[in-house]
Amino acid sequence: MKKRLGFLLVALLIVSVLMLTACKAKLVDTQFTAPTKTTYQVGESLNLSGSKITYVYSDDSTVDVTVTSDMLVSTSVPDFTTAGTFTVKGTHEGYDFEFTITVEQPHVPTYSFVAPTKTKYLVGETLDLAGAQVLVDNEPVAVTADMLDAATVPAFDTAGTFTVTGSYQGYAFSFTITVEAPYVPT
Repeated sequence: MKKRLGFLLVALLIVSVLMLTACKAKLVDTQFTAPTKTTYQVGESLNLSGSKITYVYSDDSTVDVTVTSDMLVSTSVPDFTTAGTFTVKGTHEGYDFEFTITVEQPHVPTYSFVAPTKTKYLVGETLDLAGAQVLVDNEPVAVTADMLDAATVPAFDTAGTFTVTGSYQGYAFSFTITVEAPYVPT
């Protein structure tokens, strides 16, 4: 009886293992999602955020694996010193993937300056910035007092010619104003 019970337990164990093996979900598909960021400026570095490999199984279950830099073929990753289009390649557990990125030269805005409309003043008046603009890629930005170097704005208490300087986003500008004494008839 003990032999039969032992034999029965061994047979039951073998059948259970075979059933578990037969029921194990099989890999049916592998999907790659490229990183969210695919356009870069020279000098930036690769950002893999959003990139993943999704393994899909026969039981409709999925497993997502986040792509990391150690999965990439190092010779396919650009050094970001040169503009161009690059194909970055990688592999994970035998699954090969690739995505394309573009590296661009950074945009360098053009600046120009339009002086204020009023450039002649009388002693006692105050600076009028109407019409003063910094053009950034031909888009006007009105000049405000906080853009000016306060040390160059005259007190308007003496006559003379003054150069007022300022800056906007690193672009320096200047304009000249004249302050005259009021006419006093004799």
